[in-house]
Amino acid sequence: AGYVLVDDGGHLKVGTKERPMEKQATIFITKGQHHDEFGTRFLSGWGSGRIDIHGRRLQRTWTLLSRTAYSGATQLFLRDDPKAMGWRAGDRIGIATTMRGRSTVHTIASIGQPISEPRGCGDMPDARRRCSIDHCRVLAGNMNYRSCDFYCQRSGFCFRA
Repeated sequence: AGYVLVDDGGHLKVGTKERPMEKQATIFITKGQHHDEFGTRFLSGWGSGRIDIHGRRLQRTWTLLSRTAYSGATQLFLRDDPKAMGWRAGDRIGIATTMRGRSTVHTIASIGQPISEPRGCGDMPDARRRCSIDHCRVLAGNMNYRSCDFYCQRSGFCFRA
């Protein structure tokens, strides 16, 4: 469809708070007809039209990486346990860039066992390594193109086991 409009008095309902929809659903909105008020490619309610979408409950919808993910990586290390957050294989996730560039969408293939990581910066990347679509330098501003070991010795921010 070019758009989905729930007209005045209508109700688009997918699951409820008490019984959320557990299956995957996709609404494809492609180029199509133009609506005088809303334009093209939208999902909207008009007047008293309502849209209620309730999907699988997640304890958390986002997390941070616990290790740097370089361009082309096939494995992510997360700060929080994905199973505890309610994530599962087949879910689609967005990876937001921290630099200029494009964020990307990926599908979770599998979820491994949590790994406890020691404090410190042993896995901190060397500033000369490059990442992301734009090939930004990792921590180059802080590390002045030196290695993690050099940075740790000088900064006092890192704790070795």
